[in-house]
Amino acid sequence: MILATSGTRSILRALEVCATAGLFLFSAQALESQQPHENDGTQHFIERIEIVGNRRVQTETILAKLLSRPGDVYNPEAVQRDAQALRDTGYFTEVRLRVTDDPDRPVGKIVAFDVIEKTPQSSAQMKLENRELSMTVHPDATEVGQSRVPKFRVELRNVGTDDLILNLGIMLANGHQQYPKNIVLIVTDSQGKVRRFDLKEPYYVAGRLDPLIVPLPVGSTFSISVDLDKYWAAASNEFEYKLKPGTYFLEAEFSGRAVTQQEANLDVKGIALMPYWTGNIISNRLQFEVLSQ
Repeated sequence: MILATSGTRSILRALEVCATAGLFLFSAQALESQQPHENDGTQHFIERIEIVGNRRVQTETILAKLLSRPGDVYNPEAVQRDAQALRDTGYFTEVRLRVTDDPDRPVGKIVAFDVIEKTPQSSAQMKLENRELSMTVHPDATEVGQSRVPKFRVELRNVGTDDLILNLGIMLANGHQQYPKNIVLIVTDSQGKVRRFDLKEPYYVAGRLDPLIVPLPVGSTFSISVDLDKYWAAASNEFEYKLKPGTYFLEAEFSGRAVTQQEANLDVKGIALMPYWTGNIISNRLQFEVLSQ
């Protein structure tokens, strides 16, 4: 028979407490190991960025508004800010952000922005204060039947109550060579494929370069001859693209902007102070046919 002293009872009680605490800790750890981890500390990266739904606004223009880039560490707050930046441009009626896992890369994320562009005004007019500008495109009557691909004319008309000043592009050789590069053409084929065509020339610039500035008094019209053979689909990297026989639709787009101090040469710095018409305007939609050879 063993008699337990008060000291022995204290030791046994301490051992019992320790055993109970250890069992509880083990059970808690086992339970925790069975729960899913919401944040396991894995770092994800942006594998690619997709722009979906744009028709007139170039993908490169949209991507330039984003701070996130492929290869960056994925940050949910950052891509949300990018989505808001696109909404703030005024180009779109809706911008929706989608983020999905890359099936080919466990740590990759695919960031997509679904956009719906604003519909241009059907009257092809834009009003800025009291300065209204209209733009139309129509067949060039002097060139009808002269070539397989029709020639066109783009007309800009001041229909407001204030005189306007337009920055249409660039000039070389003190104005001897003029290039209205701020006017681009939008061609849609019969399958609905949209291509943006930019003026090819100048192929290189050597010597003096000046902005192509056109005063447009109230009620006046500035007309530009358009030959599609002098334009190329640079935005889609289709530099040698030729229109095939069929039905097409043509629109012209003018992006007006001011001349900066850096763009103005030293002897004409004052042109940077002129009140330029700024904004974006799209013409009427003209149907035309490309004939077979």
